[in-house]
Amino acid sequence: MNLENYLQQFLTHFQQLDANNLAPISSLYTEDVVFSDPLGTHLGIDQLTAYFQSMYYEITYLHFEFKPAWLAPPDHVTQPWTMTFKHRRLPQRQISVEGVSLLHFNTTGLVTHHQDFFDLGALLYEQLPVLGKLIRYIKKKAAA
Repeated sequence: MNLENYLQQFLTHFQQLDANNLAPISSLYTEDVVFSDPLGTHLGIDQLTAYFQSMYYEITYLHFEFKPAWLAPPDHVTQPWTMTFKHRRLPQRQISVEGVSLLHFNTTGLVTHHQDFFDLGALLYEQLPVLGKLIRYIKKKAAA
């Protein structure tokens, strides 16, 4: 297989993950995977699975729109995305966040490193009633 095929296989299976379906993680990542995002770094498949379990538990709806990726053969991919979700504690609100993933594949098509970049404020802080208003106000003033 080539890098484009590895990516397509990864995205297809990643899109199927949810609180009741985390088994595909072991077919996407190596045992010693390094996964990091603005919330922390997780070393190994067990830590990554536990992290996804805790995240997906609170999610009632999740969808990724994957945009065209940049491939850097033989093993690097930059994958932009938009994540849309509903959180158990904010059931009336659908939240969308733009982000990008840096993926490194091994020669068998498994991801060895996965780093996500996204605006943590848009994901979390702006969704809180009082704090969210304050952050949106500050952003508006800073952009003016």
